[in-house]
Parts: sequence; structure tokens; C-alpha cells
Amino acid sequence: MNSASRCATKHSHSFVRCQRQSEDQVFQTYETAAEAARREELFADETLKEAQQWKGQIQGIEERADEEINAYQLRAQSVEVQLEKDAQAQVNLSKLRLAQTAHEEEKVYISETAAAWARLRKACYHLRLANLHAAGMQSKSWTE
Repeated sequence: MNSASRCATKHSHSFVRCQRQSEDQVFQTYETAAEAARREELFADETLKEAQQWKGQIQGIEERADEEINAYQLRAQSVEVQLEKDAQAQVNLSKLRLAQTAHEEEKVYISETAAAWARLRKACYHLRLANLHAAGMQSKSWTE
């Protein structure tokens, strides 16, 4: 072989070697990129599954919270009704006690008024007697 063909052969062997190395690097890069894409896809799937689980849990948490809120509202309503009943009973009891107290005071005032009228009648009776006695005394002193 002549030097030109050797040189061409040498160059073709190194070209083929360089081409193979380039293809190997491209293939390795492609494999690395494909593996990274698979990992990213798996990570995205896992993240999506986790997000869906959280979404389901959030809905359950909201439902439990709504149930608890409704239970508290029902209890509050029953307590409110009971408090209103207790307050009305206390108002009625107070009215009854006030009426009883007023009736007792009325009895006292009636008896005190009756006693005062009796004393007044007695005083009037004594005044009349004294007046009659004085009038009788006057008539005797003029006539004597």
C-alpha cells in the first residue's frame, strides 16, 4: 500500500473510531436523558398520587369538620332552648313571688287601715263624749 492509501486507511480508521465514539456518547447521553425522563415521570406520578391522596383526605377532613360544626350548632340550639325555658321559668317565679309579696303587703295595709279607722272612730267617740260633757257642763253652769 502506498502512503496515500495508508494515510487514507489510517484516517478512515480514526474517522470510524471517532464516529463510533461520538455515536457511543450520543447513545449514552440519550440513555441518560431517557433514564432521567423516566425518573422524572415516576416522581411526577408519585407526586400526583400523593396529591390525590391529600385531596381525598382534605375532603374527608372537611366533611368531618362540617359534621362537628353541625353537632355543635345542634347542641347550641338545644342549650339556647333550655336557657330560654329556664329564664321564662325564673320570670314566672319572680312574678309569682312579687304577686305574693304584694298580696301580703295588701293584707298588712288593709289590717293597718282597719286598725287606724277603729282608732279614729274611738277618738271621735271620745271627742263627742267630751263635747257632750262640756256642753252639759256649760248648760249647768249657766243655769245654776
